[in-house]
Amino acid sequence: MTEIKRIIKEDKWFLLLIAGWASVPLLTDYVIYGSNLSVTLSQIRAISENIGKLFPVRLETLPTMDYGYAGTAFQANIFYVIPAVLHILGLGLGSAYKWTVALFHLMTALIADVCFRKVSGKREAGLIGSMLYTWCLYRCSEVYLTGDLGATAAWTFLPLIVLGLTRLYEESDTERIKSTAWMCLWGGLSLTALSSTVVLSAVTVMMLLFFLIMGEATFRKERLLAIGKAFFATLFTCVWFLLPMLLRMTNADIVAPMLVDNFRGKGVYLLQYVSIFNWGGTGTNFVENRLVNAQAIGPGIGVVALLLLEGWAIFVGKYQENGSEGTRHHLRLMKRMLAAGLLLMVLSSNVFPWDFLQNRNLLCSIILAMLYTPAKLCTAADLCLVSSACLFLSVLSESLEQKYYKPLLAAVTAGAWGTTQFLLDYILYTGNFVREEGMADAAGLPFTVITQEPVIWRISEAVSLVFLAAFLVWYGVRRWKRVARG
Repeated sequence: MTEIKRIIKEDKWFLLLIAGWASVPLLTDYVIYGSNLSVTLSQIRAISENIGKLFPVRLETLPTMDYGYAGTAFQANIFYVIPAVLHILGLGLGSAYKWTVALFHLMTALIADVCFRKVSGKREAGLIGSMLYTWCLYRCSEVYLTGDLGATAAWTFLPLIVLGLTRLYEESDTERIKSTAWMCLWGGLSLTALSSTVVLSAVTVMMLLFFLIMGEATFRKERLLAIGKAFFATLFTCVWFLLPMLLRMTNADIVAPMLVDNFRGKGVYLLQYVSIFNWGGTGTNFVENRLVNAQAIGPGIGVVALLLLEGWAIFVGKYQENGSEGTRHHLRLMKRMLAAGLLLMVLSSNVFPWDFLQNRNLLCSIILAMLYTPAKLCTAADLCLVSSACLFLSVLSESLEQKYYKPLLAAVTAGAWGTTQFLLDYILYTGNFVREEGMADAAGLPFTVITQEPVIWRISEAVSLVFLAAFLVWYGVRRWKRVARG
């Protein structure tokens, strides 16, 4: 906690600048009308009307995807409480939504800065990583052109998972493997699960790929134990929501509305990852319409430029022999993060034969429904690419002269700023919008509150509460003993 306070004190103005620039489209008297905005606003309204009447507030799903995927999927909606409370306090629905998005921009910048600084061991790499991640073109596109508040919240906590993975594979400190790694993974996975099941599915695929890429190092006893602890802690923390969701998805009639007709056809073109100027498109039928009005899905030119330089360095074997053990460790993680990102790029594309799973059986349908489209794997792919770029910056900071290193950081910053500004400008100029007076119509979808919960749901809620209480007691005792030992 002391270290986080120090980072906030050192970087607060930079973080405000990063979050503020991502929030430019919020400085209007209207809300950009994303494909899921009606679902988001309607859920905020329904939750605000029922806070205090029951806990937790569970909303019934919509029967079709006509108003966005988030309406048909059973979600925890835990972070919708923030705008709901703001609405109760007197803000309009649109203002409550925009203030919440601005808060998530700031939290994303802060969490990314802390995590990437710890991952890379360098302050400048943490700040640049925070900027590249917060300004990631796909993230900005999802926030403003999709308007799914749950997915926006999920992006905020993904760097915790990267921090957990990198700590998991540190060789020098077994205590850190046993504690910090699994707790970061647990926190990241739990908060992601409570934000968006689609993003949770994407990062689950990412983690499985990363474990396989790391090879036999994954199967050491202490790492398997840490992974198991993170898995079960996440399960017990979120069982109050995950169990009801899975029980509902055993019904084919519930799963069917969540499936797109042509799953593979929603996959992206690999060329989209290296696009420099994105025109604020909203199209997601990439095979049908190709790149006409295509949604931005790449990490941005700043990340792409660093990865091209990184690829050259790997190809010629540069930085392999020189540097400290920490540098060589960062090199190993950098390569594996890049490998995971490249594999996820292929999985998110229309070249991967996803149609093998289409209409096969209920289990395959559940898997496809949880992913929604292959394009949603771009979230995990961009996360890996940004992480690999940050690790590369850490390597360069020890291997490159300052007269070259500082101009490189300036060039990356300028490129990221320019392309992000280009995208946000086009979103503002070409995006549909709704003003406060039209917010009631936009929030008029018929979400109803589930009042009659099965007994098993109540039991699952009790399990989560008991687990969290037991963890707080254990953590408090542990901290007290550490302080007593001095």
